[in-house]
Amino acid sequence: MIFTREYFKWAKLSNMQKFFIQVVILIVISELCYILLEKNSKKYEKAINYASYPVLAAILAILVYSPVYENKDLEEMKEVQKALETPAAEENKKETPANTASAAVQNSQNEELTIDKLLAALNTPSKSIEAESKIQDEILKKYPNDEREILFIGDSVLHMTKFDLKKKYPNAIIETKVGRQFYELPNMLKNFAQNGKLKKIVVIALGTNGTIFEKDMKSVLQTLQGHDVYFINTVMPDPWQDSVNAEIKKVSSENPNIKVIDWYSYSKGKQQYFYKDGTHPKTSCSQEICKSFYILF
Repeated sequence: MIFTREYFKWAKLSNMQKFFIQVVILIVISELCYILLEKNSKKYEKAINYASYPVLAAILAILVYSPVYENKDLEEMKEVQKALETPAAEENKKETPANTASAAVQNSQNEELTIDKLLAALNTPSKSIEAESKIQDEILKKYPNDEREILFIGDSVLHMTKFDLKKKYPNAIIETKVGRQFYELPNMLKNFAQNGKLKKIVVIALGTNGTIFEKDMKSVLQTLQGHDVYFINTVMPDPWQDSVNAEIKKVSSENPNIKVIDWYSYSKGKQQYFYKDGTHPKTSCSQEICKSFYILF
């Protein structure tokens, strides 16, 4: 049911809960149709015959005169992804003006910025995602860049944040690709290890485009023994979201070197953070993902 998918993609419900709700809705609709069109068909036969012609005419008029639908949100997302592929895009990206920060940030300019103050300011709610992003950008400018060598591997979701990550982690390797699947990861890690580029800290953001198979996860864990590994769980309307997040939670509970960046709990249901697909974060939201890294790292 298309209309339920549009609603459920923002809801924190399991696939089983969504399934039962849709079944109930279908049963109710079926019963109403039976009562109106079958059980009482003779009683309302004339009314139905008279009403059918205007309804058909209205449907035809809507089909003929409705404007062609343009998904501007999707087009914007594609333009952003295309711009991220351009090597010069990072240099041309404009910085947020300092005068747009909140009064709290301005008052703290002459004070020593401790980690407690940083986290308190980052977690202070604001009126809008734009205002929050401006505050975060101003604060994170004050916080020293992380000079450690970190390997980030992700799909299109992490790809949307790569420039913000690169600014705060200048020595990091950020390997992202639109459409990347988790089953590609084992060979990628082996290649990084062979080339001497497998860093001590590895951040993995995969699972958006398909489920995680046990054999692939076992291979990944074997290659990353002795490394500090951070898995970013997923937010999406697709049915494999729950299985992906469950697998990530499971391996983190079984392996002390693995931690979870819980992007799901933080962002699920916050429509202002995402494009209409309910998966890809808007550019104004990329600082939110950077914030989660700061908190854990």
